Amino acid sequence: MDRGILVIDVPENATAEEAACALNAPGGAFVLVQVLPVPGAHRAYLRYKQAPKASASRPAHKEADALARMTEAVRATFMPHETIRYRPSLGPESTFYRWRKWALRARVLITSNGKTYLSAV
Repeated sequence: MDRGILVIDVPENATAEEAACALNAPGGAFVLVQVLPVPGAHRAYLRYKQAPKASASRPAHKEADALARMTEAVRATFMPHETIRYRPSLGPESTFYRWRKWALRARVLITSNGKTYLSAV
């Protein structure tokens, strides 16, 4: 379906229920702009709803995704008895250290004798 203008012709003899079904068929992604009479029908013009502008919560989702990916990468890379240290294979160093701070707060990692390990949970 084209994501611009959608044109729907509703026959002149259509019942209110049939007209409603025809106009609601595209779903909530479109809004009604205008209805014009044409010979034997009514022509409805619907416009695709614009996606909302990026909000402040969007970076939070990206951050959560980055933390989840780093958690998976660390669990796949290190054994429970190994000291957790940055490795280039884990991705950007800044992301690793941001994740490390979060993981200590979230108890994904534990510290013992100045060394950091994966928690048993």
